Amino acid sequence: MDRRAFLAAGLYGAAASAWPQGAAYPSRPIRIIVPFAAGGGGDFVTRLLSGKLAALLGASIVVENRTGASGNIGTEAALKSAPDGYTLLTVSGTYASQIAASKLAFDPFEAITPLTQLTQETTVIVVNASSPITSLKELIERARAAPGKISYGSAGAGGLAHLETEFFAAQVGIKLNHIPYRGTAGALNDLLAGQIDMAFGSTSSMASHVRAGRLRALVITGASRHRALPEVPTFADLGMAWNAPLLWHAMLAPKGLPAPIAERLVAAITEALLSREVSERLLAENIEPAPGGPEKLMALIRDDAAQWQQVARAIGLKPG
Repeated sequence: MDRRAFLAAGLYGAAASAWPQGAAYPSRPIRIIVPFAAGGGGDFVTRLLSGKLAALLGASIVVENRTGASGNIGTEAALKSAPDGYTLLTVSGTYASQIAASKLAFDPFEAITPLTQLTQETTVIVVNASSPITSLKELIERARAAPGKISYGSAGAGGLAHLETEFFAAQVGIKLNHIPYRGTAGALNDLLAGQIDMAFGSTSSMASHVRAGRLRALVITGASRHRALPEVPTFADLGMAWNAPLLWHAMLAPKGLPAPIAERLVAAITEALLSREVSERLLAENIEPAPGGPEKLMALIRDDAAQWQQVARAIGLKPG
């Protein structure tokens, strides 16, 4: 959905600039913690958004990457900060998958003030361009013939790519060899070097490598083919069902954030996402702006967490 469609749908619309009245906020710099490495999708979205958001709020914004434990270190630090609007948190769908995979030091539902979803995007299964595997059918056949031989990389155990790949493997009845990395970049680099066999990654991070001939895309999630990779079939094109959640990013704050501040932040974030300079850049990177407010975001987190908990139980993954 493009920027014009969002505006036509009336998501905040003209109310985006109608700030609640109250105490002067913000009166000092705002910190946005990104619990992932610099250069990843969450980092890109946050840094792109922060410039426009700073202008709308009239305050400087500092983006802080705090990595580790599949995002849990930075997430915990942000959610234990004062609920004053000066520490925010960018999360991805991994926030929901970690509920299924990790023993968290915070309540993922009660410790937050949900603000709004930021983006969503499809994912794609890719192999190295020199791989003998040329289709999803061949991948499945080879994996069935040699269980555990085909390796795949992810940004860490319990992360979204890990559970999404295992969800796929369980659906088609194959066993793959999981190689966890300390971030998406490491997995992608080894895939490009031929050190691992495949990966389930975001379309935004994989499309350029596919178009350049470095990777081969086998299948893409989503209801229809993607404009960036129109030649790549969907699961439906191949006669297969696919019900796993899409990849997304969202903005949270610690529990107890005063309502006027939360309302101002939601309105400003929404306006920034729908601005031409931000929305067009996101779409150019194959990332879809997807604002919607606190209620929509909380429902998204709960729904995704429930689905990943089902996947974790199915594959015998216990929170650790």
